[in-house]
Amino acid sequence: MNLKSIFLSLVRRPAAEAISNPNAYPRFPPPPPEELLSRSAYYNDLLSQRENLAPADSPGDTPLFALYRLYEHLVLNRTTGLRNELERFWFNRWPVSSIPDPEDHSEPARYAVLACIPALMVLAFNRRIELGIPRRADAIMTMEEIEEYRNEERVYEQVPEWTLSVEPLQTILKIPHDGGETLESFDDKRATQIYRVNKLYLQYNRLFLRSAVCSAFTNLVGLWEPSKALSHAIIQKPMRSSTLRPS
Repeated sequence: MNLKSIFLSLVRRPAAEAISNPNAYPRFPPPPPEELLSRSAYYNDLLSQRENLAPADSPGDTPLFALYRLYEHLVLNRTTGLRNELERFWFNRWPVSSIPDPEDHSEPARYAVLACIPALMVLAFNRRIELGIPRRADAIMTMEEIEEYRNEERVYEQVPEWTLSVEPLQTILKIPHDGGETLESFDDKRATQIYRVNKLYLQYNRLFLRSAVCSAFTNLVGLWEPSKALSHAIIQKPMRSSTLRPS
């Protein structure tokens, strides 16, 4: 066994599957954002005890279950959980466009947050792909493989069609992040103005951008720019850092 094979045996994520303990999965679907935020300590503790990736009556993990887990971590500002779920989704090689419509019409706020997450994933994954790392690449690559991937035609991720038709919220939902701070107005210079019509404020701090969006994959903060695909969120503009830009 060569050195690369040894490393891959240590770092490659196995296909996600449910663990046997039926009591180790919080309720599905998870609560709406207002409830998660009002009892954040309780739900953070509950998620910390989670063992299963899917409900007990499910044969295993799916892109939809992954979407709801990302939703929980996003609302509760669980940066490590976001990073781990993005990595798990990447290594499962599910296309972002394969995430099915949850049709979560009974909870408009939850549905709006769910609708913005695939676009964030596309931003993260496509930045990695743009750098020459395709979805099929192993976690550890030889220099020859890196050069081969860089010379290949890029195949970029796309958002699921359903995310483009989810209705904007009628009232503003503010999801706090860094230190419990929220954006109070679209006049805030950290807000991205193209999302003004959608009534959903999501503030992403630098730690989130670095650990969950960029750097599970590239570790480059400053290169992210908002995408028009993010039609259901207001995000804080990323902080630029020259020390993290590629040479």
